[in-house]
Amino acid sequence: MSLGSSLALKFAAAVAIAAAAALCVASLGYALYALLAETLTPASSAAGVALAAALLAGLGGWILFGLKLGEREPKGVAGGFTERLVDAARDRPLVAAAVAVGAGLVLLRNPALASILAANLADRRRGVRR
Repeated sequence: MSLGSSLALKFAAAVAIAAAAALCVASLGYALYALLAETLTPASSAAGVALAAALLAGLGGWILFGLKLGEREPKGVAGGFTERLVDAARDRPLVAAAVAVGAGLVLLRNPALASILAANLADRRRGVRR
């Protein structure tokens, strides 16, 4: 194989992967719309899909550009997951507020999820593992 045909083959593979990813995103958007359309109006369902896409894009941007990947904490510093979340909320209060509102809306629309979450938290406090 020559260099040109190898590059063309790699480019074609990259285009196929990108097309498959775009198809997956479109399918997930439609599935979310169909799920929301059962309980909401069509306009509200479309807004929910747009909100989910915006949150996903924001999360992707935060991961790509907001996190400091090159810097590591010293080994002596103990930073748990909760401490890192609190620090992130202090650094970016608007993102924290948006996440809190989104979580509240999800729990408001699905009370069964809230009861499952509460039951799991209660079991952890008692030391019961599932």
